[in-house]
Amino acid sequence: MTPSRSDTRSRIAVVAASFAVIVAGTAAFFWLSIKPVKDAADGRLSRESQISSIAPAPIPTGVPFVGADGNDADGYPTKTIDGAGLRSLLAHERFDDVTRAFEVAQDAFEADPTRETWIHDAARAFGTPEPELRAPLETWLAKSNGHWAAHLALGSHWWSVAVTRRGEKFAKDTPAQDFAAMDDGFAHATPELEKALSLRPKLVTAIRLEILMYRQRSGRADERRLLDAGLAICPSCFQLRAAYLGGLEPRWGGSYILMDAFAREAKDPARPRLRLLAGYADLDRAKDLRFDKHYDEALATIQRACALGDYWEFLFERAVIQDRRDDVPNALADVDRAIALRPGVAEVMAERAHILFKQSDYDGATRQLIDALRLDPTDEDARHLFPLVVKGMSHIAWDAFQAGKQDEALRLLDLGADLAPLDRDIDHRRTWILTGAGTHPDVAALQRAAAAAPDDIRAHQRVDYTLSMAKDFEPVLAMWSEYLGRHPEDARAHLERAGTYRALGRPYDGVADARFACDHGISEGCVRGFSMIDGR
Repeated sequence: MTPSRSDTRSRIAVVAASFAVIVAGTAAFFWLSIKPVKDAADGRLSRESQISSIAPAPIPTGVPFVGADGNDADGYPTKTIDGAGLRSLLAHERFDDVTRAFEVAQDAFEADPTRETWIHDAARAFGTPEPELRAPLETWLAKSNGHWAAHLALGSHWWSVAVTRRGEKFAKDTPAQDFAAMDDGFAHATPELEKALSLRPKLVTAIRLEILMYRQRSGRADERRLLDAGLAICPSCFQLRAAYLGGLEPRWGGSYILMDAFAREAKDPARPRLRLLAGYADLDRAKDLRFDKHYDEALATIQRACALGDYWEFLFERAVIQDRRDDVPNALADVDRAIALRPGVAEVMAERAHILFKQSDYDGATRQLIDALRLDPTDEDARHLFPLVVKGMSHIAWDAFQAGKQDEALRLLDLGADLAPLDRDIDHRRTWILTGAGTHPDVAALQRAAAAAPDDIRAHQRVDYTLSMAKDFEPVLAMWSEYLGRHPEDARAHLERAGTYRALGRPYDGVADARFACDHGISEGCVRGFSMIDGR
């Protein structure tokens, strides 16, 4: 029997529907198979990305140090190499100065092992994963003819890239792609550290970083081999032992029994610092309890570690626990003491910023967060806190404006812009205030006010913003050039003139002004300097 047209159409419809199901199923299977890969890649990119484009610290003169002169109870110095200062020197291509700082730190360590943190902190200054750091480090390496310091810094950077790519999840929850990306980072870090060590054989901080690498690879035997090699160079070194001890934590396949045994073996009355190793097991226990929100138990546990002595890591953890318990005064006291004992640690500064934020001290939190991001522009605690602080700064600035405190509002918005130079809300509110808050200001009156107050930058900004709204830029440029003739060091005036050059279609003429502002701590200058070059 010949099928009817309706039967034929039905069969075609069935076939088409079946084909559609197959195609949809295949597409769904393909998407489900690639989505985890994409999610892992996006996670890595997010962890490595800079939180904000913060202006470098002021360019230091000489070898940069941070902290007070003097020693702690164990005879260790309470000042150390200033990582933010080193990063500023690198950003300004002062490569010889960076090299000299590393040499001073290593020389000091070889002469006196209690100075071991100096070279460690110098290396840690560049132990951050953002891709923007790589090019200047490689340029330094080339310009220094392969100096050991540049190899160490580049190795420290790649070590950070590796561990950041891996993330902080347990191994069972970590995608295979993250492990592969970690191994790629270690493949870059290892030859740099080995080269640095070959050029400076007593470079114990390179050995320490290699110990930390093998921890991620479950290489306990290699960790022990490296520890023994480092202790042969520096029998009293604390940082080496602490790095190895961390690999004995249960999360790395060790146990608290092993940690306690190692701490007992290291104890030496002639080296009082080593007694603190006994607190690391309780430090790890306290972190786990805090993670599970058992704050009272965590506090009791970290107290045992703190009883061993005034040590920054123990105090820092106690500060975090106190913060989570909403005991803000004690949290602030502990974090301040931790910073005094070991200044220049980004995560400690970020915690202090969080405590200040909880006190609604947005001004202080902003300044502290800027300091933290100058050390590590990718710090995860800072990443979570950043939008909250920016929003808080914008809010209190607007409150100040509505209370009639216009100059205070502008100061707060400028400070907020130093933390978040691309934040549109801060920029909009500042523009709104300077252009008369929705009124129609008398331009001639504003110009007379600026002429009557030739040293008042706010009066000049009001003229600038008002004329710019009318796209009348030439008198603005003349005004700023005249002002800068009287105040050549006013970084904000340089920033404003850079913006005027850009509005006039002459961005390259404003690059020097933008960079001057950037060099003097105004983050908007850093962003604007690059945007003028690449046309953004």
